[in-house]
Amino acid sequence: MNLSQSNTVQTKKLKAYTPLLASILILIVAQLGISLYLVALPEIALFYKTDQNTVAATLYAYLLPYGVSQLLFSVVSLRLGFNKSICIGFAIYCLGIVILIFSTNIELFTFSRVIQGFGAGILSIIVKLTIKDKYKGNQINIAFSYLEMFATITPALAPLLGSFLIKNYEWRFLFVFMLLLAGLIFFIVYLIKIKLTENSNLSIVKGFKDYGLVIQSKKYLLSILAILLVYSTILIYLSGSSFLFISKFRLSPSSYGYVMILPAIGTFLGSNLSAWMINKSFSDLIFKIGLTLTFLSGFFMIVGYAILNTLTWVSLLISILSIVLISISYGLLFPNIIAKIIKLKLGNSGADIALASSIQLIGASIINLLLTQVQFDWQLMMGVLFMIVGAILVYLLKRL
Repeated sequence: MNLSQSNTVQTKKLKAYTPLLASILILIVAQLGISLYLVALPEIALFYKTDQNTVAATLYAYLLPYGVSQLLFSVVSLRLGFNKSICIGFAIYCLGIVILIFSTNIELFTFSRVIQGFGAGILSIIVKLTIKDKYKGNQINIAFSYLEMFATITPALAPLLGSFLIKNYEWRFLFVFMLLLAGLIFFIVYLIKIKLTENSNLSIVKGFKDYGLVIQSKKYLLSILAILLVYSTILIYLSGSSFLFISKFRLSPSSYGYVMILPAIGTFLGSNLSAWMINKSFSDLIFKIGLTLTFLSGFFMIVGYAILNTLTWVSLLISILSIVLISISYGLLFPNIIAKIIKLKLGNSGADIALASSIQLIGASIINLLLTQVQFDWQLMMGVLFMIVGAILVYLLKRL
């Protein structure tokens, strides 16, 4: 192969990966809004003279519109195209941050999080529709494996970054950082000018009617339930990890930040293992390995709870191992279930992926909100729920 041919091959490879790279950058912006500020919750509660539960609820004020906007904007984004859609998404996201920075009470702070979450949802659905449009067959599985790797790594690493920033600046700077990063990534992605398949003639009314059509598929409904359960495991450990490691095991906030790197590594390993197994034609084993790790994660967390009072440090290590295992499981299961939904080919309006994403976020948020209203031990609860989720997933995945 001569130099000219080699350059042509490299150019084609770069063009093939460009939509994925742009999607990852956009998704990082959306995901950063979930957990960068979590380390500052006590300081924010003190600033607004309110309790920590009220401030913690602002996480769900972000996640609920994150899900709703995907449902509302999927058809609109296909008509507008990539660049116009990301302009709207970034504008709403950044508007929410600006209002938040200047908010004088917790009510306005919460409202600004709703706006920011709505913009994040628009960005997220554009990402998923881009992957659906640009990749086919097993490429979809691989693309979603890498996408979900960054979707989980970002919230996992964000508390560590947040703890570093808050040591040197006040809590508002966390959102200033989000604003600056969003502006930079918007500039980069806008210049790329990704073109989606033309859908200018797509009727918005017909697009919304597609939601009624996709839910008639039994496999689709089972896939949505599976996605909801898998994503709930991640939200459960994100919600409960600070209580578990800081309150129960007495780790410092900075040590907690370092511990949360491990789930990010777990998701990275799971996503890469998924992509490798697909390339090596071992895709049939992905769900089996993922389910096994889910059960092991629950088992180890329960064991950690049982030996807490006698072997505290062993309990800590086992609990960390449990969270790493559930993260690997997530990296294996989630992108491949999403890929199964896309391969059902239920219409061309994006209703299939939008509805799945919305139910994933809204449903998981409601589940976690309900859990926060109940008095329980986080360590035991995680272990039991991981085992229950594993058992239900065995039933669901056999029928997909």
